[in-house]
Amino acid sequence: MMKLAVVGPTASGKTRLATALAKLTGATIINGDPFQSLEGLAIGTGQPTSEELDGQSNKGYGCFPLSIHLNPKDFASSVNAWMKNHPAIICVTGSGLYLRGIWNQFSPLPEVPISVINRLRERTEQVGSAILHKELATIDPDRSREIHPNDRARIERALALYEVSGVLPSRLLRGVPLEVPPEWKVIILDPPRELIRNSIQHRIHRQISSGWLDEISFLKAQGYESDIRRLRPLGYETLMDEASLAVAQDLITIETQQYAKRQSTWFRHQIKNALRLESPPFNPLSLIQDLGLS
Repeated sequence: MMKLAVVGPTASGKTRLATALAKLTGATIINGDPFQSLEGLAIGTGQPTSEELDGQSNKGYGCFPLSIHLNPKDFASSVNAWMKNHPAIICVTGSGLYLRGIWNQFSPLPEVPISVINRLRERTEQVGSAILHKELATIDPDRSREIHPNDRARIERALALYEVSGVLPSRLLRGVPLEVPPEWKVIILDPPRELIRNSIQHRIHRQISSGWLDEISFLKAQGYESDIRRLRPLGYETLMDEASLAVAQDLITIETQQYAKRQSTWFRHQIKNALRLESPPFNPLSLIQDLGLS
C-alpha cells in the first residue's frame, strides 16, 4: 500500500501538489486537516473545490457536523478508517499535532475533563490569551517558549494538562518519535517566507471575494455561531466581530501568517526522514521517482 503525506504551512500548495501526484499514481486524496473536515466551512477553511481536486478520488472534506468536538485521537481514527481499502493514498494536512495522531505517535497524555477545558476557555475570554501565556511561562518556561502568546488553544491545552496531572506539559510531550513511520513517505512543502506571505494575502482576498461573509451569515442564521466560536477556525470570529472588512482582512492575514510560521517551524524540527521542497514549481513525476513510488 502506498502511503504518502503531503504536509506544510497554510497556502503552500499542498492540495495542488497532492492532486498532481494523485493523477499520476491513482491515489485517493485523504483530508488530514480537522477544520477542513467540518461541514459548512468550505470557504473559510480552504476546503479544496471540485475544480482544484480535478476529479481525483478523495475522502474527508466537509463531512462532520459543526456540533462535533474535535480531538486528535478521534479524528485520527476517522482518517485511518478513510484510508482503509485504498491501495494508494495521499494524506494532506497542515496540522502536525493531528498528523501525530494519524501516525499513532502520541505520548500517553492524561484525559482532560470537559469542565476544565470550558473553564480555561472562559478565562481566556475574560483576560485574554497573553495573560494565560504568562501563567504558563511561570509554570513551564520550556513549553511557553514553544507556543505563541496568541495561540490560545495550545496555551489552554498545556494549562489543562498541568492542572489534571501536576506534571509539566514539556515533560509530558517528551519522547515522541521524530521519524516517519516505515510504511509512510512524506513531502514537506517549505517555501520561502515571503512567498508564503504573498500566497496567504491572495488566498484571503480570494476567500472573501468567493463569499466568506455570506458563508458566515448563513451559518449564524442556522444557529451555528456558538459552535464556530467553540471550534475557533482561523478568521471566523474576526469576521464576525470586526465591523470593518478591511481591518478584519488585515487581522486575518497577520494571524494566518503567524500560524503558517509556526507550522513551518514545527515541520522543520519535528519530522525527520522526509523530502523537503523549498522552491516551487515542483515536478510531480520527478518526486514520484525520487520517493520510489513509481
